[in-house]
Amino acid sequence: MSVSPATARPSQEAVSCDCLPGYRLLDCLGRSPLAETWLAQDPDGKRCAVKYIYAAVRYGNMSPKQMRAARRLTAMRHPNLAAIRQVADDHGRLVLVTCLAEQTLADRFRHYERLGYPGMPRGELLDYLEDAAKALDYLHREHEVCHLSLNPWNLLVLRDRLLVADFGLVQLVWVPSGQKASRINARFSAPELFDGRFSPASDQYSLALIYHQLLVGRPVHHGNTYRQLAEARRGGLLHLEEVSAPERPVLARALRKVGAERFPTCTEFIHELRAAVGEGPKGRHQELEPRLDRLIVPGAMPNSVLRPPAEVVQQLVLSAAEKRPIKLIDGYRFHVDPDGALIYRFAAWLPEVVAQQKLYTALSRWHAEIVDETPQSLSLLLHLQPSIWQRVWDLRPSVLELRIQWHRPQGPRSQLADVRICLRCPSDRLQHQAFMERIAPFLIEDLQMALLATRERRVDERFPFDGPLRVTPCVADTALPRVIMARGKNISTSGIGLYVPDAPDSEHILISQVSTRNSSPFAIPAAVIRLHEIGDGWYEVGARFTFESPSV
Repeated sequence: MSVSPATARPSQEAVSCDCLPGYRLLDCLGRSPLAETWLAQDPDGKRCAVKYIYAAVRYGNMSPKQMRAARRLTAMRHPNLAAIRQVADDHGRLVLVTCLAEQTLADRFRHYERLGYPGMPRGELLDYLEDAAKALDYLHREHEVCHLSLNPWNLLVLRDRLLVADFGLVQLVWVPSGQKASRINARFSAPELFDGRFSPASDQYSLALIYHQLLVGRPVHHGNTYRQLAEARRGGLLHLEEVSAPERPVLARALRKVGAERFPTCTEFIHELRAAVGEGPKGRHQELEPRLDRLIVPGAMPNSVLRPPAEVVQQLVLSAAEKRPIKLIDGYRFHVDPDGALIYRFAAWLPEVVAQQKLYTALSRWHAEIVDETPQSLSLLLHLQPSIWQRVWDLRPSVLELRIQWHRPQGPRSQLADVRICLRCPSDRLQHQAFMERIAPFLIEDLQMALLATRERRVDERFPFDGPLRVTPCVADTALPRVIMARGKNISTSGIGLYVPDAPDSEHILISQVSTRNSSPFAIPAAVIRLHEIGDGWYEVGARFTFESPSV
């Protein structure tokens, strides 16, 4: 969870924090099913982060034993730990006071993605992860505490160093309250966590997963659902083809299924990686220039009958954008209906029965009342109880309408589901509409985490783009191109989403359309950057246009 004050949402007034005398809550920085982080001001007027932990209240108030364990966290001090300055109990919720950070390691990764690179520079990544390794080894050695929920979002960048946040919470607070460690952080969990066991080597496994993900932009194991990730970890099949040959044996050892067979410490693991690739320290914050890939497509249609790709893309995006305006709210892009309803779409991989159960659990925290239910949809009323949200924003609507729909794009056996969220305010009062917009990103974040949805990587706005297309893999000049009939999903100025009945043979493809009475033929070169099998032999494809995209 990012706690960058640069992304804080402005509040109308500060609110005193009852369990922390002298502290004032300024605004909510992030929310998840397990925690909520607020930008706050301490009694000395300095800004800090206040984190409310929900997990401890699932089975009643925190016990004295849990509070004693939580207070241990304040004694854990290291230059690379996001120090916990104070611990409090707020009616059963654990409250932590910690430092603010400029950005997370996930933010650094997205920065290089926007420049056109698959991941972070190796030197910078190793420098940051060495800081993390030192902090983790300190926790293991001095306090016998494991992190167990390490991910790029709780690795915080503060000026020229990295700080590890959320340390000790899983082992000391969440697991004793009944939470399963692997459920909290499945994407970066070691295999033993799926079986209810852990050791100091569990954090080393997570560190190796993070290194691979942020270096090449792809995970070590294939899978999206909790079950798929658990099976991948237990199976031990590693996909290390995209890292350099010297790195593979080092990563393979850190990713062994048995913790005792990994490196003795996290720091030794990072040092072995440095030695393997010959990468010394002081590589962080090296800025790279944006990269523009250009592709000459063999066997393309004659240029005389085609319009320039940039012109075609600009026209397609403008046409798609006119159908429904976009509103950007706290990093989430909502389509806006004429009646003011907010529409948000994302992809999820859970089976329908599991998805429904996950939704019920997530929506119970929002005091949701089910109005209508079908196998592919839910209609609900969100009864918003008086809370700190209304005190901060001085807005008090009593109810919002929520409709959740999901469908399998290629039939009922498809694994991938397109999820459509529609949030509507029955009242037309401006303050009620404003409250709906305030709360919408937090609701979407809750629903995405419940459905194990991966937030799509976006540089430019995407718009729905349905219709038949032809995909031609780019092969050698002497080979006969194989044309795949496809359907569009969405489009932006930099790329396109497609559904295809067969995986392309090449990374580079040509997207084309025959002329009709209402359109002219076009051919757009692109590179496949994402390929997911969604069932019944169909694939969901994400492709980046391989020319300099126009701005709209």
